[in-house]
Amino acid sequence: ENCYYYYFSQVTSLVLRQSKSSPIDHSLKLQHVKYLKMIVNLSNITHLTISPPFKLQKSSVLSELLKEAPRISSMNIDPDDLVLLFKDHKLCKDFNKMIKTLNVRTNRKNSFHNPYRAEQFCEIFSNITQLTCTINERNCLEFLLGHLPKLSLINIYSRPWIFQNYISWLEYELQKSNIKIIREFSDTSYKNLSIWIV
Repeated sequence: ENCYYYYFSQVTSLVLRQSKSSPIDHSLKLQHVKYLKMIVNLSNITHLTISPPFKLQKSSVLSELLKEAPRISSMNIDPDDLVLLFKDHKLCKDFNKMIKTLNVRTNRKNSFHNPYRAEQFCEIFSNITQLTCTINERNCLEFLLGHLPKLSLINIYSRPWIFQNYISWLEYELQKSNIKIIREFSDTSYKNLSIWIV
């Protein structure tokens, strides 16, 4: 039984965030996982958010966190951090097995820098069912829809002028496919397109 006074045994969602004004290093380290174990029952965690300015510099940190929190199935992570982890084959296997819902959205840039990154992503997250991301190129959306076989929902954020291109292509795809796609839009600086595949 944990002897610490502040111990949160029932927490299921964990957000790792650090103040931008903090003078200390923003790297997420193994010692942070050790400290977390002292105050949170990591075995109950199902959702993890790694929020900037926290940065992942070693894949071993996330590997250790997933080992201590084997029920994580949902994650929010910066796309730059995610790409750094692609070379860790053991971690990629864990991702594929565990993560079903993933948010790699950022307002600053595309979630996928090029088609090769999108291809890597689809290989690593082939079991993903829900994805939220920023895409400003139609061919990237087309690739994701064609290479994520278990995908049931994708939330896309994009610049407003990109949307007509998406819509025209989706209408064309609906005419030649049995896939049903339901569309929703939001009127913000970044337009949101939600596609359900049923």
